[in-house]
Amino acid sequence: MGFGGYFFTAYGYVPDYRFGLKTACKIDHQGWFLEEPYTGKPVDVTDGGFVVVEDPHEYFKNKGTIEDDLKTFPGGPKVIAAIHCPPSGLNLDVCLGYRRVGSDSVRKWIEREQPLLVLCGHIHESPWVSNTWKAKLGNTTIIQPGQDNPGTVFVDIKIGKRVEAKRLVV
Repeated sequence: MGFGGYFFTAYGYVPDYRFGLKTACKIDHQGWFLEEPYTGKPVDVTDGGFVVVEDPHEYFKNKGTIEDDLKTFPGGPKVIAAIHCPPSGLNLDVCLGYRRVGSDSVRKWIEREQPLLVLCGHIHESPWVSNTWKAKLGNTTIIQPGQDNPGTVFVDIKIGKRVEAKRLVV
């Protein structure tokens, strides 16, 4: 979808995680696997309700990868993307306990395609744990506003020759 000369796009999948609900999960790339055990029995949501995922390896084999999905994604300096999972390695993906769970595939897509702006937020507590809520990767600004205490977070974004962002906590 375009507006004001910019193209807006979104991607909702995240790399598999230890929590039970698997509907919005995929493996990050071929050869990637979750290193920690699941908390409870993995389940998917279907039109018929919750279904137990008996064999996670088989389940994910049929869903494809985040890396493959992002190969078809648009890029360039006029693209603004909302991507649920933050990229790896930029301190926007830090969970409580300082575990890092960002996507290598999202990071590679940003490095390759250089969109103007990426908004992500999967790790709600990350800005408070890592003390980081924005990063640059080449010409791309990446913002992870967070949703955890101490209050609601708004990010005021101004787009011109460059992206300016201000974080407002209310």
